[in-house]
This record gives sequence, C-alpha cells and structure tokens, in this order.
Amino acid sequence: MAMRVSGGWRLTVCCCLWILLGLGTLTPSAIAGRNVFNQPPKAVERYFGRYLTRSTNPYGQGKNVVTYTYSSNRLRRLFPNYRQRKFSITFVDGKASRIDLDLGSLPDGSLGVIPGQENQGRELTAKFFRYIFEQPPVWRLLEQSPQGDSLQYVRYCVGKGVATSLISGQLYLLNLYMEPSCNKVHSR
Repeated sequence: MAMRVSGGWRLTVCCCLWILLGLGTLTPSAIAGRNVFNQPPKAVERYFGRYLTRSTNPYGQGKNVVTYTYSSNRLRRLFPNYRQRKFSITFVDGKASRIDLDLGSLPDGSLGVIPGQENQGRELTAKFFRYIFEQPPVWRLLEQSPQGDSLQYVRYCVGKGVATSLISGQLYLLNLYMEPSCNKVHSR
C-alpha cells in the first residue's frame, strides 16, 4: 500500500526557492540599508531630495570638493528639541564622503563636554546614523585623546567603512565620514 503525499510540500519548496533566489539578486547595500557614501549627488538626491545650496571648497588640495546642503525638515521628528539644523553632504571628486548635521547646541543649551556628556553625543549620532543608513550603528572605539589634553575627543567606527568624531564643546555637531580603518567592524 503506497502512502499518498499531499501537494503542499511542493508549494513550500517553491516559496523557499523563490525567497532564496530573490535575496541572491539583492546587492549587499540593499540588504544593509541605504548606500550613500561613494555615490554622486544625483543618487543622493533620491534619498534626501534636491539640494538647497552648493558651495565649492577652494582648499581641496587638487581635488574637487563640493558641499551640498539639504532640507532638514525630515529630521525634526528625530531631533525635536533642536531649533537649528543644518544638514550637509560633502562630495570629493563627485562622490559623497562626509555627512554633517549641525544641531546648534544640546537641549540644555550646553555645547557638550568630554568626559561627561559623550553618551549624549553617541545617542544623537546613533539617531543620525539610523536616519542616513536605515540601520543601527555598530560602535567600536577607534581613537581617544589622552586624558589631560586641552582638546578632548573620541573617534568611533560606527559601521563598515564609516566613522564619527565626538569633540568636547562640539557634541551638537554630528558627523559621519568614510574611514578605511573601519572596514572591519565587529558583528552586532
């Protein structure tokens, strides 16, 4: 007596193959989130809209350095306690290499100090990173100023090839930039 197998397994196998083939055709950046760095202004425009202003840096040391500012209106819900917001992306030789957000000051009116308020700077940077790349940051200490130096700073890798700097007295200045030494980021 032969056992009869239902046709439901065929549907399950077909669905699994379809999902696997579909994921295989996605680029790594599509799986990971937005691909912003190394993109030209036109590609970045798809994410953040048309630029508001464009300025050329005359000190580009032989490179074409242009900074575009974009509307910060979408950032209002992320940073509701901040009135001043200047959102800009710097392009070197036509490719995005640095992203900045100037919040003006911290909510308490201070400029932020290290040590003391660096966790607040990290929280703000994490929100900004999620907005830009649509994924959470992965923090790894890259460099820290020696204790006792007059200028206190700390640099972190926050994603594959991406770093941020927190500088005492400027924790309201959020930045994300390309950093080759951050290409090997530990897993979450």
